[in-house]
Amino acid sequence: MTPTLLAKHLGVSKSTMSEALKFLVDKGYVHLSATNDKRSHQLVLTEAGQKAMSAGSVLEAERLSALLSVLSGPEIMKALEGLELLAAATFKLTLKQKEER
Repeated sequence: MTPTLLAKHLGVSKSTMSEALKFLVDKGYVHLSATNDKRSHQLVLTEAGQKAMSAGSVLEAERLSALLSVLSGPEIMKALEGLELLAAATFKLTLKQKEER
């Protein structure tokens, strides 16, 4: 993914994305890889970046498996319905924010 596409996806300005990426590159979480177009770069998540993401995420595979193991079938269905509702609301909010710009 390019920084421009990520900025659009997150709904932030290119300058905000640039500052965030500088921080992540300095910390060793992201690497900017050159492309054929010298004006553009591809973002590459480093091993340290992958570890940092999974360490802080409740959706990391082992944590998610443990979480699901304590839920009943009906509870899992309710959880999935809730996630679908949140995903739909996120999509609607993103569209609304794009229209307001």
